[in-house]
Amino acid sequence: MLTDPKTNKKTVTDKIKANSSAADLRHWLYKNPTGYYFWRRNLGHHLLNVYKETDKATNVVTYRVQLPYQQDGPGILSIQVLKGTSKSQIETITPIKLGKVGGKPLSGRFLVHCKNAKGQLSKSKGIEVYNSASDIQRAIGEHCAGLRNKIRVTTSTMKYHHSTIGRQFRVEFWDINWDPALFEIVDDPTKPLKGKNIVKKVTYDIAPTTNIFYQPIPYEMLRTHETKPQVIVNVDGLPAACHNLTCDFTYIATAGEVTEFTYTAGTRILAIKGTAFPEKATEMQKINFAHTSCTMDATKHTKTSMECKLDKEPTCGKHIPVVTSIYGIIPGKADLAKTTIGCTITKVVPTSGYNLLGGTNITFTGTNFPHDLATSTVSLEFSDTAKTKCIP
Repeated sequence: MLTDPKTNKKTVTDKIKANSSAADLRHWLYKNPTGYYFWRRNLGHHLLNVYKETDKATNVVTYRVQLPYQQDGPGILSIQVLKGTSKSQIETITPIKLGKVGGKPLSGRFLVHCKNAKGQLSKSKGIEVYNSASDIQRAIGEHCAGLRNKIRVTTSTMKYHHSTIGRQFRVEFWDINWDPALFEIVDDPTKPLKGKNIVKKVTYDIAPTTNIFYQPIPYEMLRTHETKPQVIVNVDGLPAACHNLTCDFTYIATAGEVTEFTYTAGTRILAIKGTAFPEKATEMQKINFAHTSCTMDATKHTKTSMECKLDKEPTCGKHIPVVTSIYGIIPGKADLAKTTIGCTITKVVPTSGYNLLGGTNITFTGTNFPHDLATSTVSLEFSDTAKTKCIP
């Protein structure tokens, strides 16, 4: 039987089975129209919560009806349990106790402030106090940087049975490799929280786990005792790890020296003499002369001499050979004289009809011209008074 606090009118619900579940009792309180309108009139749009407690020792069943919000003024006077036709178990049901919360109900919206791995602040969209766990998860995950599909939100009614009393929710982080900063709950400026004695509290709980996460250690902090000098290796600007974390090198001073050389234009043979050349021809890497590579003759290699043949005609100019072994470049002695390779022009087309304003293409034919203008500098000018230049 329900008693209306305003009219003192009593309303009796349909028969309710003894030892019913809390959900069944709540259903029966709403089932008939009289009961429905009674609760709507006294609770507005807020629903009531019903809880069932059973004392195992005495087998006494207690139902507790909690009103999430009751406005100031006359309260619900009583909720009385009337005996029905059945006598079994009915005596063990105690009168329903009414929970009452006074003051102004909680309403409005709040925001969740969060920071990403770099400490940059972002915030969720506005969250209503009555939003579900999925709504809260979406509001945080889609608007807090770095948290999309990385969190799971669950809500609990253990402490607050209705959103008009308070909200409690838990945020669990998944598949992130950085330590999330503590969230902050603030009022939504467009619709701030309203209520009596509002308190916002955020706690941080680290769940026990067997997984251990280490922050990455920068390469410049990796230091070991070495007897050999180490180098830092980067590939496309990214640090690279050396085998066994050993990036050592050995400096070997060049012992050899080129003392003289001769070049035979007819055979393109370059003969080089010197001291302390590598014992084996396989220890030689390359020889360049006059901007041209030279192929070695392994049968002519000794510790004091070597021969090679230029792969193509040399480039004109003054040159000395550049000899490189596996230990580096073999230097020439201080007074090593350069050999001059001459250029000859045998033909020029056209020889007349040049455009005085420029733009005429002229073809020069000759010997020992540069093979690649990227490695050789060529300048051409006519002998006229203006010294007109021709750009190769």
